[in-house]
Amino acid sequence: FLDLPTLSCVVGSAEPRRAKFHSRGTIVCEAPPAAEVFGTEKAFLSSVDGGLATVPVYVSNNGVDFDNDENAEFKTIPMYSYYVEPTLDSIFPAFVSPDDETEVKIMGDGFFENDKASCRIGSQVVPAKVSVPAQTISCKAPRYFVGSGSTVQVMVSMNGQA
Repeated sequence: FLDLPTLSCVVGSAEPRRAKFHSRGTIVCEAPPAAEVFGTEKAFLSSVDGGLATVPVYVSNNGVDFDNDENAEFKTIPMYSYYVEPTLDSIFPAFVSPDDETEVKIMGDGFFENDKASCRIGSQVVPAKVSVPAQTISCKAPRYFVGSGSTVQVMVSMNGQA
């Protein structure tokens, strides 16, 4: 890569975007919203397979000549994946003791197996185990995460950014 003002990338079929140069081998491209890449939200959802919709990323030093020829012999085309935002339907058990580490099961939709899944219980992030067939996420509520009788927010992340 060259540190030029024309350094650009294209994610899927979206419009080209300015890329940020870090080194001859590393650039950063901002991923546009899925609806822009796929044309519509409906097209995005119909492209999802196993919780993900994956598209190629093309790069150009001059902002014009994007090497999107899949037969190019000199490089590998990087891929970028979008995922459907998970929805949470219920949690079991609804109450836990702050003195015990308790396994919590969260039922919902849009979960996919990966090694970055996590739960945020109160202010603490803990690893999660995803079961796609059952559409559940399991995680251990940490001990002493709140005072007795308190309510905490529970969130899940499929990409490690809880």
